[in-house]
Amino acid sequence: MATSTIVNYLEGGSGLGCSNRRQIETFKASEALSVGNFVSVDFSKAVVDNIPLYVLKASTGANRKCCVGVTLDAVTLAEAAAGKTVRVVVSGPVEGICLGHAADDPLAISATAGSADTSAAAAPVVAFSVDGTTGLGTVFMLKQAF
Repeated sequence: MATSTIVNYLEGGSGLGCSNRRQIETFKASEALSVGNFVSVDFSKAVVDNIPLYVLKASTGANRKCCVGVTLDAVTLAEAAAGKTVRVVVSGPVEGICLGHAADDPLAISATAGSADTSAAAAPVVAFSVDGTTGLGTVFMLKQAF
């Protein structure tokens, strides 16, 4: 499911696809997900080989701490049970994330499943807020080792 991260050129412009600065990976959903959820690999899988294939909402709770990115697709519970895949931004900018942070604030997963908040000492930084807004904003996802 890995994609190439080669940058062949640098080109100015607008939009998130400019110069291929965003990396998207495909995972299977373990639960219902909304667009813009921070997700973790699912450590609750009984078969170890399945752990890196499935994602669920990231949080500071058990089996949800390994944040890998932000979802671009919504998945219902029935679709997740049927093995539907979800696209996840694992590195680079993501628009439409519910924020209430200043620009350049470090973000870490929070106790609320699927969301991130200003970085706490107990949780690693997974993204940075790009714009200071109280509504929907943009974050820059940092590539996590998984």
